[in-house]
Amino acid sequence: MVDDLEAVRRSLDLERWVFWGMSGGGWLAQIYAHRHPDALAGIIVEGACPCFRERLADPVCVLSPFFPAWRGALETAGLLDPESHREAGLDDTEWIEIPNVGSVFRRRNGPALLISPMPVSDGMRRVMPELWKFDSR
Repeated sequence: MVDDLEAVRRSLDLERWVFWGMSGGGWLAQIYAHRHPDALAGIIVEGACPCFRERLADPVCVLSPFFPAWRGALETAGLLDPESHREAGLDDTEWIEIPNVGSVFRRRNGPALLISPMPVSDGMRRVMPELWKFDSR
């Protein structure tokens, strides 16, 4: 899929673009940034996170080239919380509406989502610096 996206960028004759990815698209955005850093003005990653234990058999998680390193880095940084992961698995089908935007825009409600992204980002930056070498300028 990364090669397909790169072909689209080239066919549109875009020198650089901003890639936005949500969920699985967030993983794709990270892979795209790793393979084609010069083609990007920036990336926006929303909701891309390591898989919970209940999802380890999910092909998107298992086949991701970042998965083993990502999980290992989270463990090294002390950012895995087994209770949050267990709870998130239980809350997987519970959705809440985001006020003032209508029912189309909803998000999952679970304890794993209550973790601040900053400690995770800072921790990952320390243990996996190659993922943060991308410069959006």
